[in-house]
Amino acid sequence: MTHRRGLGLTLSLLLAAALLAACRPASAPSPAMQSPGAHAGTAAAPGVSPAAPTPALLPGPTLEPTQAIAPSPEPLEPTPLPGNWSLVSLRGDALFVGDAWGAESTQVLSLGDAVSTALRGNQLAYVASGSILLAELDGSAPRRLADAPPSFLLGPDLIWTGDGQALLTIADREDATATQTGASIDIGVVTLSDGTWRPGLALADRAGATILQAPAAGGQVLLVAWGTEPAFQEVLRYDLSTGELLAAIPMAGQGEVIPSPDGRFALTSLFDQARGATTDLLYDLTDPGLGLRQRLTLPAGAHSASHVWSPDSRRIAYILRQSRAPGAEGETAGQGLGIWIWDLEGQRTTKVADAYDPAGGPVAWTPDGRHLIYRQADPSGAYACYALDLETGASRRLPLDPASRILGWIPTPAG
Repeated sequence: MTHRRGLGLTLSLLLAAALLAACRPASAPSPAMQSPGAHAGTAAAPGVSPAAPTPALLPGPTLEPTQAIAPSPEPLEPTPLPGNWSLVSLRGDALFVGDAWGAESTQVLSLGDAVSTALRGNQLAYVASGSILLAELDGSAPRRLADAPPSFLLGPDLIWTGDGQALLTIADREDATATQTGASIDIGVVTLSDGTWRPGLALADRAGATILQAPAAGGQVLLVAWGTEPAFQEVLRYDLSTGELLAAIPMAGQGEVIPSPDGRFALTSLFDQARGATTDLLYDLTDPGLGLRQRLTLPAGAHSASHVWSPDSRRIAYILRQSRAPGAEGETAGQGLGIWIWDLEGQRTTKVADAYDPAGGPVAWTPDGRHLIYRQADPSGAYACYALDLETGASRRLPLDPASRILGWIPTPAG
């Protein structure tokens, strides 16, 4: 998840705005209340100023997927999901659990003034009324873990560690010494076993941070620290126990960077001014040098958006949009050019559905990876979520309120 203050209304806002409404999984902004104490390891991220210039595409041979077209979907019933799964959705402050497609939904929790949510398994962590809370989605009362750290404009956001034993908190604070951004970012750690919060590290004069890897509370964290522009040229590795900066590794990208569910890869994009084309880049996070694994050069005059990783980290769904790059001067988001899937192992991209509405696009994958949930306007202009069967090409409108946001799926509660 990316935690970022306003970066100039260029690339980042257009990337996020269209799909963070309605069915899109999201966390909301929040006030912070009680201060948790002093911050550890305060240091400015080295090497690149917060207002770094647009990075250049890294050289090196890579394989580029071919492109194919799949049949358009037909309005049929979605097939049942294997296993027992329940879809979790959020509408206003009410959390609902239904069947695998969102039917027969029942409210299980009221989140009140919750501002940030993080779902893992059947546990939902969230920030409300100045506290970090943890709820088992079985109807039982949530458990208070700790005071939420203070936050100036955003969050605090919550990120699960890879082992599921802790949560990271990401909060911005107003900083008079931050000459470029006016803020700094604090990352703390909440241990679930005892509910204690401790400071982890601080990023001085930064507007936001995206966590790429955080295996455990006592280990290392790999992140992108954002400055005043939505572009980066390096990834930072810190020790969460000491707040010490361990490495600054070259890696270039723009707009957003999205880690895969298994933590092995990171997806980002670069716009080549000379060619007028956008390239999507796949970096290998298991490589100490964060090598470029694949790249996908998009058609001239188009860019990709609303990227969603499949559960097995082997495919990426996205909508192709007309316009040179998201946020390009004098351009809007542009007409949709279809929903596509990038198969990383098969080295190919496939158009799986027509999508002309620039505000539509992929939302989530079902746990089995067979269905892609996407958002689209119907002929009347009303938005809805649809389940697309990637084996048959058939799709079906889901019985969700248009204002709902899909948070994910959990094993169906007993009884």
